Amino acid sequence: MSDACSAATDGDTQTTYQYPNSPPQQPRREFTAILGHRWEKCEFQIQIKWVGVDPTWVRERNLHRDSKAALLRYWQSLPNGRPMNPNDEGVFEVFQFRDEKLEEGGTKRLLFTEWVGYDEKDMTWEPEEDMMKAVPELVNQFWAEKAVSKVNDDLS
Repeated sequence: MSDACSAATDGDTQTTYQYPNSPPQQPRREFTAILGHRWEKCEFQIQIKWVGVDPTWVRERNLHRDSKAALLRYWQSLPNGRPMNPNDEGVFEVFQFRDEKLEEGGTKRLLFTEWVGYDEKDMTWEPEEDMMKAVPELVNQFWAEKAVSKVNDDLS
């Protein structure tokens, strides 16, 4: 994988997901199906059929975060699987970084990268310098979380 940037599924599965326009005090809404997808600007949006409210479009990133299993089932249900980025088939969206290591020889740091819309088996090691150019906020967040984790481990 490289730099960051419709069909119905089975309707018998209910999944909890925050309705995008709900105030924080509202209960989480449930959805019963993913109805389809579209490419909007630079990302996929997924159409969700909600319990008790009209269908809406949500960012693929949000569904990946809140109900990854349902999202992956949807992509797997399509005849050709998850479509590629229509603007550039070599560009994928970073979801988060899971780990880090030094490349053999110890000269380059690599980040274990989870991609939006893809399963754990599709994670790849990517050069930190490339990721700093593409998604510096996610790289900084990763290192900040690692620092907090280290402090917590040291205090234990």
